[in-house]
Order: sequence, then C-alpha cells, then structure tokens
Amino acid sequence: MNTPKYSVIVPVYNAETYLSDAIESVLSQDFNDWELILINDGSIDKSQTICEYYQTKDQRIKLISKNNEGVSIARNIGIDSAKGEFIVFLDADDWLTNSFLEAANRIVNETDADLLVLNYIEVNGACETRGTAISESLCSGVHSNKKDLINFTLELASGDYLDWYGLMRPVWAKVFKRRLLVEHNIRFDEKLKYGEDAAFLLTYLTVVEKIAYRNEYVYFYRNNILSAMNNKKWEGSAHGEHYFSVVEQTIKGNASDISLAKFWFNIAENDWKVLEKEKLPYLKKRNIIINLFSTELYKLFSKRSVAKRLNKKQRVEAFLIRNKFCDILMLMYYILKNRTKKEYVYVHFFSEQNYGDDAFVWMLANRYPNILFIISGSKNNLKAFKDAKNIIVRNNNKILLKINKIIKKLTQKDFLYYLQAYKCKICLTIGGSIFIEPPQKNLHTYLRDKKCKFYPKKKNVILGANFGPYQSALFADFFKDEFQRYNLVTFRDRKSYEIFKTINSVKYAPDILFGLQSLYREVDSPQYTKEYVVISVINATDDKKLYIDKVVEIIHYYMSMNLRCVLLSLCHNQGDYDLCNIINEKSGGKAEILDYDGNIQIVMQCIKKAKYVIASRFHAIITSLVFEVPCLPVIYSDKTSNMLNDIGFNGIRCHINDLKEMSLETIDFNRRKNYIVDLEKVKEESKGHFEEFDKCLS
Repeated sequence: MNTPKYSVIVPVYNAETYLSDAIESVLSQDFNDWELILINDGSIDKSQTICEYYQTKDQRIKLISKNNEGVSIARNIGIDSAKGEFIVFLDADDWLTNSFLEAANRIVNETDADLLVLNYIEVNGACETRGTAISESLCSGVHSNKKDLINFTLELASGDYLDWYGLMRPVWAKVFKRRLLVEHNIRFDEKLKYGEDAAFLLTYLTVVEKIAYRNEYVYFYRNNILSAMNNKKWEGSAHGEHYFSVVEQTIKGNASDISLAKFWFNIAENDWKVLEKEKLPYLKKRNIIINLFSTELYKLFSKRSVAKRLNKKQRVEAFLIRNKFCDILMLMYYILKNRTKKEYVYVHFFSEQNYGDDAFVWMLANRYPNILFIISGSKNNLKAFKDAKNIIVRNNNKILLKINKIIKKLTQKDFLYYLQAYKCKICLTIGGSIFIEPPQKNLHTYLRDKKCKFYPKKKNVILGANFGPYQSALFADFFKDEFQRYNLVTFRDRKSYEIFKTINSVKYAPDILFGLQSLYREVDSPQYTKEYVVISVINATDDKKLYIDKVVEIIHYYMSMNLRCVLLSLCHNQGDYDLCNIINEKSGGKAEILDYDGNIQIVMQCIKKAKYVIASRFHAIITSLVFEVPCLPVIYSDKTSNMLNDIGFNGIRCHINDLKEMSLETIDFNRRKNYIVDLEKVKEESKGHFEEFDKCLS
C-alpha cells in the first residue's frame, strides 16, 4: 500500500454502541487517500469484533489490540504506527462529515499550515449545536506569531472565551503534521487522567510556524453523559499540579503572565467542578478544600500580584483562598451552580425497582443530558439513580402521602403530584401496562387517579404505553376523551394505537427499550464468563406449583448439558425474588440467582452473555432481542404477544400456563434454530417515541 496522506487515529474502549458510526464516517470520505488506525484499548464488549469486521472490509484499516492503559497511551501508539503526512484524531463515539478530509486537504494545500483548526457540531441527545463561529480576523489568513498563538490558546483554554472553549481545548476537529510530532517527540502525557488534549495541543503550538482556522463544520462531537469526560472523578490536587507543571515547562518563555494567571485559575476551577460533583458529606469536602489551600499551585494563583491580572469573579476567589474563607467559597460556588436556568421534566413511573421502568428513565436521562428529570418514590426503590447527573430524586414523605390521600378524596386533585411537578415544563408519564380495567368496584378510584395525573397549564405527555386488557366500551370511551387533553400519547403496540389513532396526539412506535444498547457499558462480572442459560421468572401464573416444578425440570435439563442456570428476578417487590428462592431450593440449590437491585448494567450483561434466555418478563425478552441472544418468550399478557407480532418474531413462543405441557426439546428449540427479526428496523422505529417527545420540548 502507498503511503497515505492522512492517518485517522481512533482510540477504542468499550465503544460498541457508536463505533460503527465513527468507522463508517471515515469509509464514506469524499477524499480517499487515508489510513484508519484503530487502537482497541482492552475493550471487553464487542468493540474488538467490530474492528476485526471492518479490517477485513477495507485494507486501509489497521487494527492494534492491547491491554487497557488509557486513551493517552492508545493515541501515542497510533502516532507511532501512523504513516500519513498528516494526522487526524477521531473519538470512537464521534463521527466525521463526508467532506472532512476533502476540506482539510484543500485548506492545507492553500495555506501550508502546520496546524489546521476546523469547526464542529455538538450533539446532545437529539439536539445539535454548532460550535461558535471563528472570528473573521482569524479566518482571514494564516497566523504565525507563536507567542500570540500560545497566549490566545491559553486564554481560550482558561474559559475567558467560553464559546470557544470547545474549539481550542480538544485535539479532534484538527489536522496535525506528523513530521513535527516525530521530530520533536510530541506525545500525550500518560499520567494525565484529563486535560491531556490541551497539554498536547499547547506542546504542539511551541513547534508550529503556521496555523489556519476555518469555519467549516465537518466534525460531529457526541456529548455522551456516560462518557469518561462527563464522569471525571476527583483525583486529588496532585493531578492539577502535575497538569500545570507539564504546561508551564512546555510553554516557558512563550506565554505572558496574564495568560498563565488565567490558566492557573482554570486548573483550580476544574478541581472545584470535579470535587463538587462528588457526593461527599459537607465536612469531608470542606477538609479536602482546606488541604487544597495549602498546595503550591493554590498559593501561586492566590498571590496579589497574580490576582490583580484576573477578572472580577476570579479576584474574589483568590481573596477567599488567600484568607482561607472556605465556607464562603463553597457557598459562592453553590449559588453560581444553581443560578443557571434549567429545564425540568417531572417523570411519573412505576417506581418499585422494576428493571424495565428504571431502564426507561435512564434512557431519558441519556438522550436529554441538559434536562433535569424529577422522579419520586421510596429511597430504597430508587437506588438505580443514585449516581445520575441529571435525575433529581424526591423521597416520598409518609405524612405527606397520607395528607395527599385525603386531599384526593375531597378535591379530586393530587396535591403531592402538583407540588413535585410545580417547576417543570412537562409532566411525563412513562407507560407500560398502566391502562388495565380494574374490577367495577375499584373503577371510580382508578379513573380519579388517572385524571389527577393531568397537570393544567403544563405539557402533559404519556410515552410508551399499551392499552388494556379491558372489557367495557365505557372504559375505552373515557380515555378517548382523556387523551384529547394530552400533548402527546405514544403506544408501544399497534393494537392499542388502532383504538385511538383518530386522536391527533396519539402515535405508535415499538417499545423504547429496543434502544437499550445505547446504555450498555461492560462491567467487571467474572461470574458471567462461563456458559449459562438465563431463566427470567415472574410471579404471574395461575398454577404456581406446576410452574415451579417445570422450571426445576428445565434447570436439571440444562445442567445435564453442562450449562449453568441463572434465575433472574427483575422486580423484587412483585415477588420475583421469592419465587426464584423457592425454585432454587426445589432444584437442590443448583441454580444461581440474580436479583435486580438497581444495577441495570449487570442485568444487561447477564442477558447479553447468556447462551439462551427463557424469558417471562416483558423486558427480559426485549433485552434478549436487542443483544441478539436466542430467547423463548413465555407470555403472561397480551402485551407480549402484541409486541412479538408487531416486530415479526417467527420463533417458538408459549403462554406461561402452557409451559408445563411443553417438552424440554421444544423449550430448547429457539436456542438451536435462528429466528429472524429485522432488529435494525425495529430499533430505528423505536426512536419514534423520542422524536415525538422532541417536538413537545421545542
């Protein structure tokens, strides 16, 4: 192969969700003189398989596999392996426009620039935001005053030009000359956990002669709330000090005091921001901050000679640090953090630590990282959200619940619901089986509660429901009137949609959890490395004894094949866990039990790595389908049959009450014979719920 003009370097770590998009964007380039270097940094998901597939697809793709050591080492290996005249860095969850390399090549030929800075589009869930346009003065020509460039970049990196912060800080959306990197041995600092991009860029600026800026939006940056960037952990003040020392040594003699002073403050504020996110007791945070005040870095930027060169806010901070007014400083940051106007959405859902409902809420948080979602329920049942960045958990007070019950009876209004949703723009009810006709004696209370979930003067939305079962036309007619009041109602099965399709606000899309893969992150769980079968149980059968006996028989059957059996409980509060224990006891303790306790990743991983899933829970079936694991759907409700019909599932299925009559060979049939489901189409269609919700948000 001839020496390529461009080397595109992609560090890869557990990136299976978006990796194909990144690779395909390189394959689709209008300019074809390139090589793609994929460095698999010890991924434990399907990233290696995806990389291998594309390597066989195009000879310009190089794959380097190694143990996990971090993004800096991975990028350095990429630089050492590159053959191109120019180097482009691409993150595994981002992608390029088709014209990226063509635009880069055109501008580089015009300017002979040592560094080319292009513009980007930030993708936040469903929202796209263009990077701030570079000023005409900078775009008008090539800039070669090294000292000015370094000072300018330092001030951009310090946040003085907040709109430009994303432009100058990262190494993506830029083109570097490989010759300069090799001649000056410029590499990423392997000790830095974050800030390695800015340190690398500043080092590179010390050796360039020409730099060009262009307002060509050719890079898509995906702001993913589950990414390492958005989940930085407190590394102690030593990290900040090392970061500063690297930068200071690099740019010594090329930076003004004012630029350095601003940069010092940026490091300090980064420390504060990361520390503030940590869920630590106030006194513990306070002790950390007091210790910070004694470090050399903090002493340096709190000096009066430095402070006078800072802006007003920074001078106040320096004064408080210099005088060790720790509590006032913490209060100031708290006020500044909460001053920003935020958009709130209240989410009403089945908050009983049910895997499917919890995953739904997480998908909302992942898709809309800039929205704050308010949820309420028992603290013990909301453990899944303890580390969520944009989910606010309200613990229901027992006294308030009792008062609310009385108010409901007297006024037909849900006082507590109104209180919790007061500041929200949208009141969102997550669907599922929330429209089941109750016995006649309970009908009035049921309908009253449904009416109470409508909040006047707000946008009211129901996402991903199914309707029924129901007996009376009166029941359906009530909701035909009720749904007309809503801004949006989406159903997850066509049968429910057909009942209400004449209402403009009613839409259909497959279950939202068909997009579940976007949440998946590999976790360290050695128990799921050996071959096993998953049996998802549900406490919903007419004859519990016969069901238990049959599951015990299934366990012995698979154990005779040297396959482990994992009993999966997805809703502890509905009796799944108790049933698992009874089954396991009857099997002689031969099975293992996984009880969902709020850790969605463990459940997904357990199903993903299984050889076969016998699934009674609705979302155990969907999770199996998403990860393409052979599955026997055991149906306890029409909602499951409707879903399977809608997606064209052509494998064997059975009703839960008929399981006892099914032979073990028939139960095992779907494991041995592949059934066909057009999953890509289903996954794409499932986005319809969010696409409609986007319209409500706009």
